Order: sequence, then structure tokens, then C-alpha cells
Amino acid sequence: MNFVEFNEHCKRTRPESDLLVWRHHYTLGIFEELGEISGAVKRHAFYNQPLDVENIKEEIGDFLWYFMGLLFDDEWSTPEVIGIAEDTKYQKSLVTDLLKEQGIHDELDLTTLVSMLTGTVGAYIMGLDDFASYAMAVLGNLGQIASTLGTTLEECMELNVKKLAKRYPNGYTDEHAAMRLDKQEESE
Repeated sequence: MNFVEFNEHCKRTRPESDLLVWRHHYTLGIFEELGEISGAVKRHAFYNQPLDVENIKEEIGDFLWYFMGLLFDDEWSTPEVIGIAEDTKYQKSLVTDLLKEQGIHDELDLTTLVSMLTGTVGAYIMGLDDFASYAMAVLGNLGQIASTLGTTLEECMELNVKKLAKRYPNGYTDEHAAMRLDKQEESE
């Protein structure tokens, strides 16, 4: 599954709303999911708690759901961005290639990668004049985090699609959002 295909699944769970409202929703959601990823890594790195890889994979999928909303925004999306989104090889190798270009050859630890993602996301949100470059950096950095966890962005997207199909069996509704059907099945 590439980003274009994932975005088609994401559209099914997006309620109809004003575009500006959704831009704010996507932006806040990106930071919320980034905080959840960061929190899981922080608890592991500094409080000696086990690394909850399954939770982080879920949070990466949620992050990507929000990110696709901005990536495919009709006013901001460009042919360059769409080309990136269609290339599944890109998802797996971009950060490694970028780091090599910068002379960094050693494996980065998860804490460093998440810290880098935090800065990159902030620049992305503010850097709409160079949207494609920041989008590439965010996706590449996120791909490296997934790789460090032994997974791929593709797997995280597939998990997100399955989760949201359970939560919103017939598309988004406020009622299903509150019920969180996918979480009820997990607890049974």
C-alpha cells in the first residue's frame, strides 16, 4: 500500500466539514499523535519501561491518517508530492539516503529519531512555501522510526485501515467516534 492508496482509505473516515476546520484538525492531530509516539519512547528511554512497539505502530498509523489530510490537500498538493506518495520504495529508504548525504552513517537511536521528527514536523507545518521538501523529510524520518522498530510505514498504514474499519464500519459518525468499537473488541 502506498500513500495514495492509504489516503483513499482515510477519506472513508473523514466527516464532511469546512476545509479550514479540517486543516486545523489535521495539524492538531499530527501533534497529538507525535506526542503519543514521543511519550512511548520517553517512557522506555528514561523510565526503563518496556517499549510498546505495537502501540507505537498504531500511533504511526494515526499520525499518517492526519498527515495524509494535509499531504493531499487540494491547495497544497503538487505533482512532486503525489510522486513521492506513489513511490513505496521511497517510504523505506529516504531517511537513510538523506543521512548518508549528510555524512551520518551510524544507526541512530530511537530517541534521536523521534526528536528529529518533532523538529521536522514543526518546520513542515510552518514551511508551506516548501511543502514538498518538508513532506519528504517527515515521511522519511517516520519511515526510519518504523524501520528501527522492525516494521514499515506500509504495515502501520494497514493496521490503521483495519482499526478504522472496525471503528467506523459505515464511515465516520460522531457516535462511532465516541464508542470506539475497535477498543471494545480488544478488551473482550
